[in-house]
Amino acid sequence: MDNCKLCAKEVLTLVRSHLIPRSAYKHLGEPNETPIVFDSNTKDAFYSSKQFVCNLLCNECEDLFSKKGESQMGRLWKTESGFPLLDMLRDIPTLIPDAYNGDNLPESVRSTLIYFGISILWRANVWPKDEIGNYRSSLGVYQKNFEDFLLGVDNLKNVKVIIEINPSGQNRVHKLISLPRVRKIKNSRQHDFFILGLHFYFIIGGTNEIYNNCFKHSNSKLMLFFTDSKNKLLAIADIIQNRVIPRGNLRKDYPHISSQKK
Repeated sequence: MDNCKLCAKEVLTLVRSHLIPRSAYKHLGEPNETPIVFDSNTKDAFYSSKQFVCNLLCNECEDLFSKKGESQMGRLWKTESGFPLLDMLRDIPTLIPDAYNGDNLPESVRSTLIYFGISILWRANVWPKDEIGNYRSSLGVYQKNFEDFLLGVDNLKNVKVIIEINPSGQNRVHKLISLPRVRKIKNSRQHDFFILGLHFYFIIGGTNEIYNNCFKHSNSKLMLFFTDSKNKLLAIADIIQNRVIPRGNLRKDYPHISSQKK
C-alpha cells in the first residue's frame, strides 16, 4: 500500500504520473526530430526524448490534474496546427503594447492556466527522484496552500502569475521544455518553467516594486506578455535570463555557442 502524495489517501497502487504531461511530448519535435530539454537548475540544454515519470498520485488525483489542467491546456498551447491562446489574446484589449490583463480571458482559460502551472510546480516540488536537480522542496511553507488549491479546498495565497508567450514559427523554441526552477528576488521567490510556447512565472511571497506596480496597474493576479525570439539557443538563454550550456549533440550543432563558454 502507498499514500497519494497529494491527498494522502492510502491506495494499493499509485498511478505512474508524468512531470511534464505526456500529451505535450508529441508536439515537441517533428517525427525525426528530438525535443530539446533545458535543465533550469544546471543551465544545461540537450536533446532528449526521455519522459519524467514516477509513481506519485492516486487515480482520483491524477484524473483531477488531467481534467482541470492537462486536457484543457491541450486546447491552448502551441502545436503545428495553431496557437489557440495566442488567437484569444488578439481579441482582447492590451494594457500596453503586447501586454494583457489575464482577467479579460474567459474564466475557464484563466483557471486552466493557473491550475496547470501550479500542478507542474507542485509535482516538481515533491518529485521523489534526482532528475530535477535542486528544485525539490522549494515551495516551503506554501506547499500546503498549493495542495489545498489543487484539491479545490482553498484559494492561492500571495501568488501572482506572469505568462510570456512566444509566437515565433521560425525556430524550435516553442518545442522546448524546461524543468521548473526557483530564484530568490528580493523578498519573494520566482518559480518558472517553459512548455510549448508558454513561459510560466509564479511570483510567490512579497514582490518587488516593479512587480507590485505591474500588478497594481492591471488590478489582476495574472498578466500575459508577448516575446518573439529568433535564434533557438539564444532564445533559450533569453527566456531564462541566463546563458545556457549546450550538451551532447546539441553542443555539436551549435559550436559557436559552445565556444563562448568560459
